[in-house]
Amino acid sequence: MVYILLGSGFEEAEALVTADVLRRADVPVTLAGIGGELITGAHGIAVRADAPVESVKLKEDDMVVLPGGMGGVASIEGSGPAMALIRQAGTDVRLRLARRSGWPPSAPPPPCWPGRACCPRASPACATPAWRGS
Repeated sequence: MVYILLGSGFEEAEALVTADVLRRADVPVTLAGIGGELITGAHGIAVRADAPVESVKLKEDDMVVLPGGMGGVASIEGSGPAMALIRQAGTDVRLRLARRSGWPPSAPPPPCWPGRACCPRASPACATPAWRGS
């Protein structure tokens, strides 16, 4: 299962294009809402979440996707259940964590596993200027 976290102010294209492409490929996707069932993105588009983030229980081979949008990132960062999912997916090698530009500043550093590329906070290829602090 791929869980895409939606918080108020999320980047609609990053979330919905990802969901669309995965669903076309018959990959199960759940839009997990933070703070309600109807979540409004950064450009005023309201999206109905499939499930509340509190109901997500990660299993082996699940993935958590973090769309960008500074408001969405702030929503994720302010959600204990969302941050717990990020920490779980970022430390358990059986799970996957993918992000667009939506990495909460208080989250642990992006995961590095043996044989996989690392995305340090200072890398312009891996993070937006706001996330890098520049």
